[in-house]
Amino acid sequence: MIRLVLLTSIILIKSLSLNVQDKNELLDREFRKSDPSVSLIKKTIEDGNDPTQKATSSFDGFSYAIMDDASLESMKYMLTLEGNPLTKTTHGGLKYLQWVAYKVNIEVIKHLLALGADPYMPEEQQKEFFNGFAETLPVKQIGVAKDVTKSMLFFMENDYIMGAVLDIDGGQKLV
Repeated sequence: MIRLVLLTSIILIKSLSLNVQDKNELLDREFRKSDPSVSLIKKTIEDGNDPTQKATSSFDGFSYAIMDDASLESMKYMLTLEGNPLTKTTHGGLKYLQWVAYKVNIEVIKHLLALGADPYMPEEQQKEFFNGFAETLPVKQIGVAKDVTKSMLFFMENDYIMGAVLDIDGGQKLV
């Protein structure tokens, strides 16, 4: 009985220590949100953290850097690392350029395009992306030109509306 308890304890301790060692700081959103410097990123990699590893959601360290508005300097560095090619697909099958465009980070968009990133998304992937995005909206559809036109006409036909901003976003701000 004592041997069984001892063996179970050793296995439990070993598995806990493996889990601690397996944690990749570069996938930790809190680490990314602290906007680490290039030197801290380098040290984190030297400490055994993989800059190209994908999380279960298929985001990797660079994807999180994009989403968390990391500095241009740290993003440029992450792109120089082997295993982070411009063509790498991440969450939702999207490439880095598509995530940077989503975040409207003009400086990084320019940098990726200068490096040769392909700005085009295959038509089938476009449909899949927009259909998936539409499912997150309360109206369950992507807006079209007609939606914007109807809103503009409403504003133009009403003399009493002054200085108002109308978000035509399918309710995204409510989500």
